[in-house]
Amino acid sequence: MFDVQIVGRKIGKLRKKCNLTQMELADRMGVSYQAVSNWERGSSMPDISKLPELAGIFGVSVDSLLAGNSGEEMIQHVLSGDVEDYIQRSAAPLEEIAEVAPLLKPSQVEEIVDNLVNTAGWTNETAGEGPKKKINVEVLEELAPFLDQDQLAELVGWVEAGTVTMEIVAGLAPFLNKENLNRLLELASKDEEIAGEILEDLAPFLDQVQLGELVGRVEAGSASLETVAELAPFLNKENLNRLLEYASRDEKIAGEMLEDLAPFLDQVQLGELVGRVEAGSASLETVAELAPFLNKENLNRLLELASKDEEIAGGILEDLAPFLDQVQLGELVGRVEAGSASLETVAELAPFLNKENLNRLLELASKDEEIAGGILEDLAPFLDQVQLGELVGRVEAGSASMETVVELAPFLNKENLGRLLRLAINREE
Repeated sequence: MFDVQIVGRKIGKLRKKCNLTQMELADRMGVSYQAVSNWERGSSMPDISKLPELAGIFGVSVDSLLAGNSGEEMIQHVLSGDVEDYIQRSAAPLEEIAEVAPLLKPSQVEEIVDNLVNTAGWTNETAGEGPKKKINVEVLEELAPFLDQDQLAELVGWVEAGTVTMEIVAGLAPFLNKENLNRLLELASKDEEIAGEILEDLAPFLDQVQLGELVGRVEAGSASLETVAELAPFLNKENLNRLLEYASRDEKIAGEMLEDLAPFLDQVQLGELVGRVEAGSASLETVAELAPFLNKENLNRLLELASKDEEIAGGILEDLAPFLDQVQLGELVGRVEAGSASLETVAELAPFLNKENLNRLLELASKDEEIAGGILEDLAPFLDQVQLGELVGRVEAGSASMETVVELAPFLNKENLGRLLRLAINREE
């Protein structure tokens, strides 16, 4: 890596050796004293064209000024004007260009890159026959900010010709214009195996028109829904709606796809999915998986649907329960009280009920001795000792059976166990 700190320290040391102030050196160089100060701190570098002048003031060579830095040889050849000859005989000029590019003018970088392309070529070492140069992806990415669109377009062309891999050039997406991005998109879309990862690399730099064209390929059957759904974080509402519409047509893939899309949907879009359940065009099980993303209104609509079908209500309500508030859970308990929902189904939600709603279920369970045992065992781990003590009190009052409440012994404290024990002894006597 070219270290401007090394050069800065050398400039400072040589200036002091020549007994010059920063202002005096600045005057002789035709720059501000702040520029000299920045050089010496390593915040910036002198213009490459001024290096010979600076070295002359200090009575040293440019080699000496840059010694200890990689890329110094490239700078020397830029200054001497024989960079083409250097590129022809250099083993790995790409790395050196990346090192010194920040110090060069755009026209100098362009000239060097053009020479490199015309003489050595940038190719994948495994492509074609004859001597090839291996492309270092990291080096290419470092160099990319200094390339113009024509040079970047040439790289895309090598992907089209098969001499460079798509993965290499896709890393340059932040620097590509719309035309070059479109060419990469077209290439990526042709190979489903690599399309997913490549499109994710490109997506942050695509506009909604380009992303909409990808959605259009899904609609036309030339791209997979799974691949394009991965781009959901970058899609606007219109393009998300198109994917939603497409995903909803196939129940087999809808579940997983909708979960991928859900974090990026608004409540209107999610409400439309709930509406499809209400209309019978989407399954309740599929949309219930989206509960973490639904607001209270949409959750209530799903609750209403789930409560209508006792066969599927249990599993669905358990999926929804962690996202319901106590008012919504209380309404479910109310349906048990009204006889429109089964006690067994709602008792499964005990881990999510507050004390008030648990007490209401306890009251219901205690009224039916036949089902009380199993239900109370389901509720017991979530009851406090006051609530459990009330159950023991019902045994003492004769309104609940000893056998039923004894099953709750693992959850009773010493006081409540003592009360049951006394009742059992009295019964024996």
